[in-house]
Amino acid sequence: HYFFIHLGLLLVVFFGMYLMGVLEIIPSNANLIQWDAGWYKSIVENGYVFKENIQSNTGFFPFFPYLWKYLGFSNSGISIFNFLIFFIGVFLISKTIPKIKYKVVLFSLSFPSLFFMYVPYSEALFFLTASLYLYGNYKSKTYIKVAALLLSSLARPTIFFFLPAVIFSEFLGFSQVSSKVRAIVVYSVVIFVGTFVSFYLVGYSSHNLFAYSDSQINNWDHSFSLPQLPLTTWRGYRILWLDLFGLWVVISALIGAVIYFLKSIKNKMSINLDKNLLLSLSYLSMIFLYVMFFHPKEESTGLTSILSLNRYVFCSPFVFYLLYYFFSNSNIKINKVLLGSLIISLLLIGFPFTEIIGLTYFKSVAFILVVVLFLMAQLIPKLTNLNLAYMFVYLINIILQVYLFQSFLKGNWIG
Repeated sequence: HYFFIHLGLLLVVFFGMYLMGVLEIIPSNANLIQWDAGWYKSIVENGYVFKENIQSNTGFFPFFPYLWKYLGFSNSGISIFNFLIFFIGVFLISKTIPKIKYKVVLFSLSFPSLFFMYVPYSEALFFLTASLYLYGNYKSKTYIKVAALLLSSLARPTIFFFLPAVIFSEFLGFSQVSSKVRAIVVYSVVIFVGTFVSFYLVGYSSHNLFAYSDSQINNWDHSFSLPQLPLTTWRGYRILWLDLFGLWVVISALIGAVIYFLKSIKNKMSINLDKNLLLSLSYLSMIFLYVMFFHPKEESTGLTSILSLNRYVFCSPFVFYLLYYFFSNSNIKINKVLLGSLIISLLLIGFPFTEIIGLTYFKSVAFILVVVLFLMAQLIPKLTNLNLAYMFVYLINIILQVYLFQSFLKGNWIG
C-alpha cells in the first residue's frame, strides 16, 4: 500500500506546485531526454558509435538501452516502466528486513535524488537487479544471487564496486571457510563474465573492442589520479548540498565497514554478521574510493569533482537496506560515527566555501548551516519515532525531489 500512498502524494505535490506556478513544465517525450538519457536514446536508435576524441555513447553499458529497444517504449513509457521496476526493487528489499514498518519504507522513497528512477536512465534497472541480489542473500539462494550479479554486471560497470563488496561480505559472513572460498570464486566469475559480455557487446557494435574503456578514460576523464582538495562539484552550491549528502553517507559507510572488519578480526571471524549489511557498507565505501581517485577534475581549478555522487548513492538499493536495517534495530543508536563522518565531509569540501561555490563569506556560512540542518533532519524520524516526524521530513524531501525533477526537465545538471 505504500506504493499507492507515495504515488498519490508525489502527484499531489507535483501538480500542487504546478498550479501555484512554482513549477513551469509537465514531463513529456521531448523534455525527458536530458543528459545521459540522450546517450541511451542514441543507442536505442542507432546502436553504439565510437568517436576517437569526443564523448560518445560507448561509455554506457548495454542492458538498459537494449531492453528499451526490445520493449519499444516511448520516452514516457520507459520512464513509467522504470518507476514500476524501482518499486519492485523496493518491495524485494523490504522483504529482507523482518517486520519492516511501512512508514520507514515510505520515508526511504522521499530522497531528493530518486527522481532518477522515473526518467530514461539505467538507475531503476540496476536498482532492481541489485535488490534481487540482496533478496537472494537473505533467502540464501545461490541461483538468485548468480542471476542478479550477472544482470547487474550487464546494466552497470559493477566490477569495481560489486567485486570487493561481494568478497568482503562473503569473507566476513558466518559460514565454513570452504563455503566462503567457493562462493567468492563463483560470484567473482559471474561478475567477470557479465562485465566481459558488456564490454564485448559495446565493442562489437561500435567496431572497437576497447571502446568502453577508451571512452571512460580518454573522453569521460575517469582515470586514476590523486584527489585534489577541497572537493567541488558542477553547478556550485545548487548541487553541492546534494552531493555533500551523498558524501556523508559513503564516509559513514566506510567507517562502519572498517569497524565491522576490526570487530571480526578481534573475534577471530567467529561472530555472526549480516551479509547484506556488510555488502551494503562495502559497496558504498567503494563509491567513496571511486569518486576520490577516479573522478574527473574541475577544469578551471583542478579540484576533484564529486559530481553525480548523489545519484550513485541514493539510487542504489544499498542505501535503502542500510536505512531499513538502521531504523528497524532498536539496539542501534545515533552515535559518533554519523557526527564524525559529517565533520570529515565538511572538511573535505572546505571551509569557508566562498572559492568553491561563488558565495560571499557570510552567505557560504549560511549555506552550510542550512545544509547541516537538512542532513540532521533525516535523523529526526529515528530520534523521535513519531509518525508526524516521518511525514514532516518526507514532505520536505518530496518537495525537493519534485523541484529537482523540474530542474532536470529544464535541462539543468543534477547528476
